[in-house]
Amino acid sequence: EDNVLRFLGIIEERTNELLTAQAAISAKEQNIPLRERAPNLIGDGPSGPPPIVPIHLPNTEDRRDYEDREGRTEEELKPLTREELKQRAIDHVRNLEKRALQNEQSKYSDLAPTSREKGTAGTSRIDSGGETEKTSTARGR
Repeated sequence: EDNVLRFLGIIEERTNELLTAQAAISAKEQNIPLRERAPNLIGDGPSGPPPIVPIHLPNTEDRRDYEDREGRTEEELKPLTREELKQRAIDHVRNLEKRALQNEQSKYSDLAPTSREKGTAGTSRIDSGGETEKTSTARGR
């Protein structure tokens, strides 16, 4: 095996020498600079490795419930059934949605209410039964 690798190395080296010589002869015949004809054969080689692209991973800390795991017995840490996993996933998504909604509401709680929110006269609204009721104004009574 070691001999085979040595012979392959010698063959590769000789092949590279022959390719370089052939490229030089072709370049002379066509009056083209050797660097333009075969840049990889004269030691330039391929360009360096591509630049490293930074990867920004999502924050997963809010998805971990370390406090949930503390103080649990071994039976409580057993593998969950499909239904239990489904229910936990649904509960987790609901909690994330609640947090997002609370964050969104806290952003806008500092803003003053608009004229629409103050309750303009003569507007209609839907009561709990789903029916539209007209609010009365001082003039319409």
